[in-house]
Amino acid sequence: MSEDKPSLFDRLAAIDCRDHIEKKGKFSYLSWAWAWDTLKRECPEARFQKHCFDNAGATDQPYMTDASGYAYVKVTVFTNEDTQTEVFPVLNHQNKPIQSPNAFDVNTALQR
Repeated sequence: MSEDKPSLFDRLAAIDCRDHIEKKGKFSYLSWAWAWDTLKRECPEARFQKHCFDNAGATDQPYMTDASGYAYVKVTVFTNEDTQTEVFPVLNHQNKPIQSPNAFDVNTALQR
């Protein structure tokens, strides 16, 4: 990478997000829509992949479960400079891991 151009991480880290912080209960967050828009403006070729799993014979499920029934999602973000894969627990509105998630719970976790 050229020394004249800051890395994508440095460009994103320099963005002032204060006016876009939202609150839900005692938690502060940036909306997925705003964060994705910001990334795409800095890196138009960015894309993401939501992974699917085989859950006890039910194929193509967008979440996996552990032995206790807690659910997790897996998402990979690709940019021109990096690839990051993360596994997130599916959480309730109090940010506690949940078992037997519904479709909305899974979708919320995937967009996190």
